[in-house]
Amino acid sequence: ADAVAITFIAPLLITALSVPLLKERVGMRRWIAVLVGFIGMLIIVRPGGGLFQPAALLPIGVTIFYALYQIITRVISHRTDPINTVFYTAIVGGVGMSLVVPFFWQQPTAMQWGLMIISGLLGGLGHWAIIMAYQRAEAPLVAPFAYTELIWAALMGITLFGDYPNVWTLVGAGVIALSGIYILQREHARSLS
Repeated sequence: ADAVAITFIAPLLITALSVPLLKERVGMRRWIAVLVGFIGMLIIVRPGGGLFQPAALLPIGVTIFYALYQIITRVISHRTDPINTVFYTAIVGGVGMSLVVPFFWQQPTAMQWGLMIISGLLGGLGHWAIIMAYQRAEAPLVAPFAYTELIWAALMGITLFGDYPNVWTLVGAGVIALSGIYILQREHARSLS
């Protein structure tokens, strides 16, 4: 839970980095909506005192690189076809991960191969959707929707494993959803004016 809490700082970091790196303007209302989404995530995850350990540097590093990756995705989304970006990201990731394969390889079953293929296709589709979102909207608008991952994870837990969320998960999901709805409503109002 602590590691998840740390990595979900990414939308805040993306919003903050979008100002100096992308020259995007972030108003007070958008900052508040991002912070409310973050509070919703904290309600769900409820991290303990483990945030202040040397091991916390790993998820902090992941978060920083993920935020920079999202900023770079926003920058290149207007310069290249999204399919090219997905392709080259997959190639780099595939080559990078292949370096560790000799040390940990276990022959997958047919079912595992199928799941890996489906996972790769869905991951590629998700990556393409993120690129398209950054092509059409500013980073501070897109970033807070990462918090909805917690809602989708809860729905998958119910559907696939019969794992029903507790009251804190429901409250946090509600806060996150309200934050996202507010951002969408606010952007819609801005587009009409």
